Amino acid sequence: MITNMSKPNEIFLSTVILSVLFSIAIKAQNTVNEKHETVLNEDYEVLLKWRVDGDVIFFEMSAQTQGYVAIGFSPNGGMPGSDIVAGWVKDGKAFISDFYATEFAKPIMDFSNDYELLYGSEEGGRTTVGFKRKLQTCDTSDYKITGDTARIIWAVNDRDPATLDDLSYHGSSRGVRSLVLLDATAKLHELPKDADSFELLLPNVAVPSDDTTYWCSTFAVPKFDKPVHVFRFDTIVQEGHEALVHHTLLYGCRGNVSSVLGYSSTCERDNMPPDLEKCSRILYAWAIGAGSFEFPEHVGLPLGGESDPTFFFVEMHYDNPGRRADFVDSSGFKVHYTSTPRQYEADIWMVGEAFRPTGQMIPPKESDFKTMGFCLGDCTKVSMSEDIKVFAAFLHGHLTVRKISMQHYRDGKLIDDIRDDNYDFNLQETRLLTEERIFKPGDDYVVTCSYNTMDRENITVGGESTTNEMCVSFVYYYPRQSRLGYCLSSPSEASVINMLGLDEGQNNLLNQIKQMNSKEMKDGLKKVMKKGKRYNFCINPVTTRMHEGIEFEVDFPPWYKEDQRIITQDACVLASINSGSKMMRAGYWNTIPVFAIFMCLYAMFTV
Repeated sequence: MITNMSKPNEIFLSTVILSVLFSIAIKAQNTVNEKHETVLNEDYEVLLKWRVDGDVIFFEMSAQTQGYVAIGFSPNGGMPGSDIVAGWVKDGKAFISDFYATEFAKPIMDFSNDYELLYGSEEGGRTTVGFKRKLQTCDTSDYKITGDTARIIWAVNDRDPATLDDLSYHGSSRGVRSLVLLDATAKLHELPKDADSFELLLPNVAVPSDDTTYWCSTFAVPKFDKPVHVFRFDTIVQEGHEALVHHTLLYGCRGNVSSVLGYSSTCERDNMPPDLEKCSRILYAWAIGAGSFEFPEHVGLPLGGESDPTFFFVEMHYDNPGRRADFVDSSGFKVHYTSTPRQYEADIWMVGEAFRPTGQMIPPKESDFKTMGFCLGDCTKVSMSEDIKVFAAFLHGHLTVRKISMQHYRDGKLIDDIRDDNYDFNLQETRLLTEERIFKPGDDYVVTCSYNTMDRENITVGGESTTNEMCVSFVYYYPRQSRLGYCLSSPSEASVINMLGLDEGQNNLLNQIKQMNSKEMKDGLKKVMKKGKRYNFCINPVTTRMHEGIEFEVDFPPWYKEDQRIITQDACVLASINSGSKMMRAGYWNTIPVFAIFMCLYAMFTV
């Protein structure tokens, strides 16, 4: 009897196990296991989630609709040139369709469908569709997904398409959002059990009615029982001030706290307490469009130790083109920390072009004018005591920037770069690099920016205003280096004077340049940028004042080439080569000479 009963029990147990495994498989299939997510639109609750796995990217798009939801990858935020995917659920079955657009009209169905449907559902009036595609599909109608900023267009409609190729007009239910799909800031982790936080909020600042204001406020570092590690920054922008707060920097300072505590005024160095002059160590940088930033789990920013900051200094940039006088702002930061030490202490390094009015100069009516900031090996030799590992970067420019890159040279050879060839002023995120980069003492770096000033009538110069320009990269690294603060460069005044033929006796060089005719100005400034001697500012964040450091004049580096970049193997070219090799091995090559001779003879007799 016992033997006879065991078999049904085994069958029952096997059935239960299979049911559980099937349930797990279904559950896994109905998720992209996303690492990133963002709300594309709040009115229709359009949500996009994604995860990158090798050369494949997984997406889940959803919206409050019983019709279709669609996203598109656009070169500039408009319909023309966009690669579009639409998904919907009809009679319990999910559908997906691939489209592309050549104009502001109904998109065309792409019969080379490179999107693979994973799942779809329609519950509570909400449509959700999961799918995947390759980063590079080799279809000329598809968008190549890279580390550049992507313009994601979205649309929803309350009706399902009648057929796969019939996408109903979305009307006003559409929009665009810039996103970084690769090297994007990941979803925030659950806070550790011992996590705590504090806020640094500006004290109801009556923002001046100027178009640009830099406001500085000081805060004491909280008292800790023992040293802690900061692992996350949340930027708090007061509701309604999203366009006003352009960017903000958090400095860590050492000095007499009582002499600076409570200081809150415009950032005019001459009027600041003397101890604020020592605030040159940047702890965090944030700009418009970015969200929270979280360090990798093995890295933290130390506070509470003997050599750590004793007070904070927040520099807030207000962009107020309407010159409104009614803004009262209390934006700032929320700082998360843990008492459990992380493995490595992190820090931040600023590299690029010194934004000096007579150093960084961009002519008007230029579609692709480049300036660059060098950090030469002479500086990194004295600043770095050992190799550092870079895990994140924040590329920063203003309104006319279209491309930014940070190139890494060793022994005159380009070995790596961090770049965005589709830069968006309104989305300036700190990017977590897919792989950490090793920077060595003696290595050289170049931050290059490409500007479009076609809509400007006058010269654009480097400076702090939004209408001025910057070209810098904030590099997050470990282990912390006490002498690594800033490494900036700009053309020397002697080069500007000599190459533009200016009068050295006159004080205002910029006015002389503005009075030049257009062609002479453009040719002269290009010559200065590409051939002139340069100042290299190598600034120690701890032992020097903010405006001091090692300054030396150097020749323009001979190894730098304007359009030099790291070229990765193109999957489509490789596939084409492999395909050609297969054809040759299969004997197809033998037919090509005959065909070629026939075509040549045909051309000769028909001309």
